[in-house]
Amino acid sequence: MPRRIHTAGAVCLAAGAYWAFELSCLVWSHDNGRQAHGVWPAVLLAVAIVASVGQGLQILQRSAQDEVKSVRRPPGKVVVVDNRSMTGMAVVGLSVVQATLFAAWWCVAEDRDLRLLVQAQASVFAAVSAIAYLSSYLSSSQRINFVGLFPWPLPLISGIQTLSGAVQMYNAFFTVENSTVPIWGSDASAGANLLTATFTLSASIFLLHGMVQRRAAYFRTNSAESTVLNNQEFQSDRTPLARRTDLVPAQLVDTPEYSMSWLSRLTFSWPSDMLRRGARGQLDACDLYSLDTDDEPVHNWKRYLRHRKPGRSMLVTVMFTFAPELALQSLLAIASSFVHFAGPFFLQRILRTIENQSEGVDMRRAYLDAFGLLAFTLCETMMTSQGLWIGRHVGIRLKGLLVTELSAKTLRRRGGGAWEEPQKDKAGEDEDEDGDMQSSADGKIMNLMTADLNRVTEVISYIDELYSLPLSLVIGIWYMYILLGPSAVIGLVVAVVYVPISKIVFQYTTRLETRFNALGDERVAAITELLQGIKAVKLFGWETQFLGRVGEKRERQLGCLRQLNIAWLLAIGVTLLAPMLVLVVIFSMYTIVFQHQLNAEIAFTSISVFQLVRIVFEFLPGILTWSVGGYVSLKRIGTYLGQPEMQQLEERVRSSNSLGFAGADLAWDAPSDAPTEQSSLLQNPAPSGFTLRGLSVEFPRGGLTVVAGSTGSGKTSLLSALVGEMTLVRGHVLVPVARPDNGELAIHDIAYVAQEAWLRNATIRENILFGEAYDAERYEE
Repeated sequence: MPRRIHTAGAVCLAAGAYWAFELSCLVWSHDNGRQAHGVWPAVLLAVAIVASVGQGLQILQRSAQDEVKSVRRPPGKVVVVDNRSMTGMAVVGLSVVQATLFAAWWCVAEDRDLRLLVQAQASVFAAVSAIAYLSSYLSSSQRINFVGLFPWPLPLISGIQTLSGAVQMYNAFFTVENSTVPIWGSDASAGANLLTATFTLSASIFLLHGMVQRRAAYFRTNSAESTVLNNQEFQSDRTPLARRTDLVPAQLVDTPEYSMSWLSRLTFSWPSDMLRRGARGQLDACDLYSLDTDDEPVHNWKRYLRHRKPGRSMLVTVMFTFAPELALQSLLAIASSFVHFAGPFFLQRILRTIENQSEGVDMRRAYLDAFGLLAFTLCETMMTSQGLWIGRHVGIRLKGLLVTELSAKTLRRRGGGAWEEPQKDKAGEDEDEDGDMQSSADGKIMNLMTADLNRVTEVISYIDELYSLPLSLVIGIWYMYILLGPSAVIGLVVAVVYVPISKIVFQYTTRLETRFNALGDERVAAITELLQGIKAVKLFGWETQFLGRVGEKRERQLGCLRQLNIAWLLAIGVTLLAPMLVLVVIFSMYTIVFQHQLNAEIAFTSISVFQLVRIVFEFLPGILTWSVGGYVSLKRIGTYLGQPEMQQLEERVRSSNSLGFAGADLAWDAPSDAPTEQSSLLQNPAPSGFTLRGLSVEFPRGGLTVVAGSTGSGKTSLLSALVGEMTLVRGHVLVPVARPDNGELAIHDIAYVAQEAWLRNATIRENILFGEAYDAERYEE
């Protein structure tokens, strides 16, 4: 490890030790009653200790391989976007200016408290560290592969300084006793000017830290020819059945989501390049981004396998698999539930300021409230958006791993019966009934892969609503009770009654919409029948009868349309008038029954809070119903994943150059872990399922073997036994096996063509060619 890394790490640890000494002195002086410094110096010292020690340990653990990682360059014409040089210089420059200002403040301050000393020391430490890290980056010969620029302690220090400066600004200029103190300019004191300047610098440095990219990012150029990639370079990665239009992931640009800054991820500006290209014209396949490793199905499937344990439910396994993402989403949802009511809170403060104009208006506090309304609204929007984005990530990852798990289970699952139904005796069944049962099972599996899978992924994406909505409801009711007292509870009872009425009205409207569309289809079908047989209608003089039929269907449709319009009028009335009715009830109880005076502050704030509570009332029943449906679908998936599987290859196969059976007894309904030497089925003269007993046969290599027999005699079961779908109870199955490079035993040189026909997801020509080159003459023949 280079000497400079040792030196930098030692300096950081020494700074942490020094600040720890200062913190111990502060605690000692407080315990002995010598001087009361407040809580902020202790907080700043604790943060400084954590930041310096964390940075020192990170430096000491860093090696050259950790600093520089190869960034994949995609094929084609690309441009490199990397703002770390310019943004890093800006951070260093402002950090040096901030450290200088804090030093000047310490020199001119009359009251040199410990908090100012700690801020000055932290600023100097952050400036020196920023210079060291920027120099390390600029001196690197592989800047494009350099990962990161400033470690996490530096943004943490600037963030804490910004927060501390905001508190000091509020105490110095925005309290009642300091509302007239000048903030900036020649009329302000030197301390006020320095406080304003250092706070502005701290906020600017914090934002610049948020703009620094994590690593270089590649983007496609705007030229049209850059979207055309040479497919010949990637033919080695294709299989014979790969479609010619498919792109391998190596051709796509890596997603910039994890390469750009955290501020870019927070504001969702990282896909702006692709959005601009889409605004100019249609996007091509190579304009898309490749998936990150964390979003790939195999990666998440491995995470799932680590948490899958016998006896653990599917729901618990999924929760453990995505515990970090769901925990972060939960924190954002809970915080968003509180910040969601910042709008009514600041609105109440602004209205209170307007009402108290006669007593003198503190314009600074009014401006601060207006800024707080804007800032907290943006904060709530960002937190909600990030929670939704994390939910979509979890949904896509869960969908990928479930598709992988269901596909793997389908390949391992033992066939021969309808899923989730008792296995029936196959001895008395014909081939068609077997096919119907298998088709039924295949249909249910398809439902799992489509409807159930989509329902589960959608529910997991919005699972934070299960606790954020009830929390918002509790906060809203508590807020309204503070504003209106018991009258708010009476109004909310009316709102609870209104919710099911609204649901019934909209369900009735939906049924009328469905009926209206069905009547429209019948009328169009009657007109189409008339037009198709117009010649016969004219020859036989059936115009009156057909026109009567069309007119009768039209009258029925018009009658349904009248009912639909009345229903929509009722629905609009319930939607618009019911909330107003609830508010009228609340305000009437507040003013008439409880004899309170209703002013603008109470009225408008209550309306704002009630609108938020009403939204929760409307969405909460649907979220609960939706979640129950997702839980049922997840249980169905878990039930399918618990179906019996085929025996392991080592348990049923004996390596041989021939194909056949040696003293084999096989059954459909035997457990997959049945012993191979002694069979419980042999001791039972009437087994519950269809069995093949005493098979000893070898099929000749290079020859044709015809198996004949009556319906239900076991011809299909014989082939199923060769590929492992029946359970081997005793004996051996003779098949040629081999061990590939991965060391696992695998069947060798055998192809199985099932009775069911299938098509690739491709064109008719591609299905006919089946991977072969297109020859027009041969194709037409």
